[in-house]
Amino acid sequence: MASDRDWRQYERQIFDRLTKLAGEDSVVEFDQSVPGYLSEAERQVDVLVRGRFAGQTATGTMAVDCKCWSKKVDVMDVDRFVGTIEDIRTDFGLLVTTEGFTPAAKRRAENARGIRVDVVPYEELEDWEPPVEICHICTDDAADRPPGIVYIDSFDDSARTRGSELAIGVGVCERCDAIHMECSCGTINAQTDFVHGEWQECEGGCGVEWKVEIEVDRKGMPVSVDPRDSVEFRRP
Repeated sequence: MASDRDWRQYERQIFDRLTKLAGEDSVVEFDQSVPGYLSEAERQVDVLVRGRFAGQTATGTMAVDCKCWSKKVDVMDVDRFVGTIEDIRTDFGLLVTTEGFTPAAKRRAENARGIRVDVVPYEELEDWEPPVEICHICTDDAADRPPGIVYIDSFDDSARTRGSELAIGVGVCERCDAIHMECSCGTINAQTDFVHGEWQECEGGCGVEWKVEIEVDRKGMPVSVDPRDSVEFRRP
């Protein structure tokens, strides 16, 4: 178990590293008290980032939890952090630790619904970037407004999507709802509802094709809330 001095030094190191990564477009704050929307209680956050972190997130917020532990973070620890993110409603959560994560902890973070949580060992923090992309459909670099943002949710080993081994993950633009796919070749592709149900070729020319099939009810409302359940991939 780390001493209080070691713990605070570790948190300060992460703060300093995130401040360097964030650049001039973000405000990085240490040891913040953030109001909980659900609990109506003040929640302590080790590091809070506001703004365009690493030039990517548009006027977003990221809560960072620092674990200076001698054991791996497990699924219950991630559960607690997910609960904090749900309560304070930041756009992203980052859990950093000295000893890594159990496989179950990583799966829990990757499959958090409605929020974005990433888990990163401390030694990988310097190379870490939020898994976000600029929307290929609605973003206009010349327009005086923030770009559409897409969070790419990765497929895990239990993914039921057909051909998921051909892609890294999918996400939905928070502005225009266009579905984006990161192909296994590294290319980001996008589809609007105008081409749903049709096979589209990866723009990277790797030969992978993908299709979006969103199930709707009798009122025409989408049944699936997770885009990872609505896509298929194939290599003809």
